[in-house]
Amino acid sequence: DDDDDDDDDVLAASTPRATTFGERANARVRAFDDFTAAFVATESLDVSGGPRDGARGNAAARWSDEAFARAIRCELREPDASDGFRRAPRGEHLARLATTATSARRRATKREAAIAREAISILRLCDVVAPATALSASNAGGANGSSAKKKRRREVVDLSEADAPTVVTTRETWTPLEHAIRGEEASASALRSPGAVRGRAERDWKFFNQLLDASTTTSDSTRSRGGDASKTRGRRGAVVSDSDDDDSEAKAARAYRDEDLESDDEDETNEEYARVGARLLFLHSCAVFVRDAYARVFAAECHGALGGEARKRAGELAQNALLYRLVVDVAPTEGDRSAWFAKMVDASCLGSERAALVAPSDAGGDGNEAPSQGKMKRCSVSRASLAPSTSAGAEDCGMNEVSSAARDVLEALSSLLDACESSDGASRRHVKIRVQLEDAYAEAWKCTGKARLELDEAKRAFMREIRHPKNRLTRAREILARRVDRRHAPGIIEGGMGGGGGRGAVDVFNYVAEDAVRAIKAQQHSDGSGDYRSAAAALGVIVGATAYGALALDPSASTFKHSFARCVDAFDVETTRSGVIDRDASASLALALAFSSEESVV
Repeated sequence: DDDDDDDDDVLAASTPRATTFGERANARVRAFDDFTAAFVATESLDVSGGPRDGARGNAAARWSDEAFARAIRCELREPDASDGFRRAPRGEHLARLATTATSARRRATKREAAIAREAISILRLCDVVAPATALSASNAGGANGSSAKKKRRREVVDLSEADAPTVVTTRETWTPLEHAIRGEEASASALRSPGAVRGRAERDWKFFNQLLDASTTTSDSTRSRGGDASKTRGRRGAVVSDSDDDDSEAKAARAYRDEDLESDDEDETNEEYARVGARLLFLHSCAVFVRDAYARVFAAECHGALGGEARKRAGELAQNALLYRLVVDVAPTEGDRSAWFAKMVDASCLGSERAALVAPSDAGGDGNEAPSQGKMKRCSVSRASLAPSTSAGAEDCGMNEVSSAARDVLEALSSLLDACESSDGASRRHVKIRVQLEDAYAEAWKCTGKARLELDEAKRAFMREIRHPKNRLTRAREILARRVDRRHAPGIIEGGMGGGGGRGAVDVFNYVAEDAVRAIKAQQHSDGSGDYRSAAAALGVIVGATAYGALALDPSASTFKHSFARCVDAFDVETTRSGVIDRDASASLALALAFSSEESVV
């Protein structure tokens, strides 16, 4: 009957994100109606009656932002509509929450940080109520339409039961591509020039870059935002109204805001407070990117396994991912994209650098270096990774969290490119993007720029913290691709994973086994022998990461165990002869060799 297909109906009142093959719009979410929107506007009405500048203007804006957040949270606590639709804030409400968290007028005080934190908390809650991207059973009317109809009312299904899950997108939630999506919607309803639509999309690019910069840099300018709390502290009743006919409500609101200014605890200043909102929004943006990417990668793999036309079109799912669109479609120029990769890779190295600086000793040193002496002397510049990771007010948005988020985004992008190429094959556009990403990793690995990975332990931590083991193989090949000669390792130059299973690791192992000295020298930063020990440690990290990545793809090691054994032998012989044995690298390779040996395979 007609009720069987109600899940596939799209509400006329909402404008869904543009959909493509293998996805559909979420039709079970409804934005706040006019009555609710009016209630939110009334609750957050600014009744200051004066200009929005100075301490009193900031207090008025702060009160309005707090009231707005309380009203939104209050509405989200209300039960869903009786007809089964979920309620979500309107687009302008979500935009204001994002603006509240990153407003330039924010002072570095505890109260301001709490307001920003509450705004991001509500954005996260909205993403729970109406996820930007989710997976469901197959669409009705497809190859398994009858089976999908039986499961149509289930919000979550066991993905093993679905032959090809459908990507469900929700418009009524905040994403890092708000302007790009709204620009597409506007162009669909009216004639607009491509430049106007692209101009809106580039605002998303600029905004995300601002979040990235605010999350990874430290600036003395933020200290001046808070100022001296004693100078901005007001007194109740000290305000003189500009007009004689102010009503009691306005006076009460101003008195409430003046009372807020008197709190010594809430006006406590800390440089970290000024960046809480930007960092939290950066983390939330990265989480939205990553969840959307992997949901689409999984769906693309399932559709590709079906073969035929579904396999040919599976790449469309990955190409419509938020992260793919940001990097491939929204990036203004090739130079902007290259600079973005460099900044994201640098951010992903912050946690590794910090781990190296607080480690007991460096394997390449004498074992007695303290972080404040030997290691700090080797650090040429003041580093953001040295900033406290658990500062008051920033306990869950320190450098470790920022670094992890940036690393996850870059890994998700690589997975999206793999998904596109698995169905469409390698394209010139994707090759160019991979080269830009490889360049960024290679520059970070050879310690140019801010030299985050200068210490040997930083390189080990960088590889160790890659979330998906198979991505270690890809990362190792990407780093080597910019340091080897094509005639010595043509397979490595091709980039990516180098084929299915562990075949991509064979290129790395053969390269080291044929000439270990040449492989170590390729990791040096100078022509002398002063950094030969560090180069050997770096090569050991690369080989170890390659081995563990290959084992994740081929646990039996049938495709690479012989070449890996030759590689380990050549590496051990050279490091022993040169007196540059790295204990960590030797132990890691010995363990990987044990796992890949025939005796250890069950």
